Amino acid sequence: MTQLSYNGPYKTFMVQAYRNGCQCISQAYLTGGRHMAQHGDWTFLYDNKEETTTRYVSFIGEEARHDIAIIQTQNFYGKSLVLNILTHRMAILGQKDLDEPGYLEEAFNMTEGEANELREFLRLSI
Repeated sequence: MTQLSYNGPYKTFMVQAYRNGCQCISQAYLTGGRHMAQHGDWTFLYDNKEETTTRYVSFIGEEARHDIAIIQTQNFYGKSLVLNILTHRMAILGQKDLDEPGYLEEAFNMTEGEANELREFLRLSI
């Protein structure tokens, strides 16, 4: 059972999902009378398409090899979606996030040295 909740000034929703094969139960609540699209058992909170810019980069530092994709989109308030292709981990990052101690280490499961290499590259790239 997975439970997610978000409380904001204009909307409140709760999603509970239980998956057993194809079985899924979901509920969502919005205030303010906004319509939500439904398809079968799924209630979509949003479903958007947009053109993005994707940069694929592979480089070798002194600590590790880094194979990443940097996706620039309007969806994350000026931040970029950074994917580590080798480990299948990702984070939504902006310049200020790079200054957070331990953020890259935790997000990408890296050592401090590996994260410092990636941080140095991302400062110039996002």
